Amino acid sequence: MGGRVVRCPEGHHQAVRFNSCRHRSCPRCAYRSVESWLDAKEELLLGVDHFHVIFTVPSELRPLWAWNGRVLSDLLFDVVKATMFTFLDDPRHLGARPGVLAALHTWSRTLVLHPHA
Repeated sequence: MGGRVVRCPEGHHQAVRFNSCRHRSCPRCAYRSVESWLDAKEELLLGVDHFHVIFTVPSELRPLWAWNGRVLSDLLFDVVKATMFTFLDDPRHLGARPGVLAALHTWSRTLVLHPHA
């Protein structure tokens, strides 16, 4: 791609500037498009505080997951909902009914069965 050396007129500083490759994965070339995409997504966010809470299935129940994954998934989400609503409805904690977005993750980064929501 080539490049060029940019120098201060007084000779105090010089830097190498490489020509653009225009590849979408290049951190230098894709900076503006990434920034505009992030700005557009940020406008979709609600201006409220949020918390990331994880509920993990005990390791003793993981063998059952292979045989009854659907049933245990439903139970996990029921328990998560009941727990969140019970604690956060209490005036000592939040005193309100929360809005909850829940997702089920069943594998760890090392692809070991690790169900959590």
